[in-house]
Amino acid sequence: MSPIAIFLYEIDESFGPNIIADFYLSKKVISQEILKKFIDKHVNKELTDAVIKKEQFKYYSSKINSSSLEKENLYLGFMLHEDEDLVSLKSIFERAENKIINNFSENKSEMKNLLKESLSSIMSLMEKLKEPKIIVETINEKTKKMLDEGKLQEARELIELGQTIPSKLAS
Repeated sequence: MSPIAIFLYEIDESFGPNIIADFYLSKKVISQEILKKFIDKHVNKELTDAVIKKEQFKYYSSKINSSSLEKENLYLGFMLHEDEDLVSLKSIFERAENKIINNFSENKSEMKNLLKESLSSIMSLMEKLKEPKIIVETINEKTKKMLDEGKLQEARELIELGQTIPSKLAS
């Protein structure tokens, strides 16, 4: 098991939470209600780490501590299955946090890609094969690269494979 979503947000005490970038492996997204509960825990109760359980999900958020970033109120969050063990995932969260600190950018699409890479690196090969979305995105990225290199026939063949293979692999 692994996280099903990763999100980077900031808390502005005047305006509330603001999602900087996010990446989901499910259709379920982080609600404003969850973010507001994190504000209560992080700001009002001054907690560095916070966990919220809702329905069959567990949400974990941690304040990013980095003096090298100019932003002070950055938080990294994960959406997990309810039965996920946070202790065993703590080192994974720290690696993702370090990756964000070292590669932070104001560009939202760059940050979304960074979060996607972080989540993808967390997952084992078997878990990746169960997620058609990751397979499709990997194929799309490879296809774009081939098109940029002028390899039209190879790209066309990869596109055709990409339309049927991911769902078969996931099955």
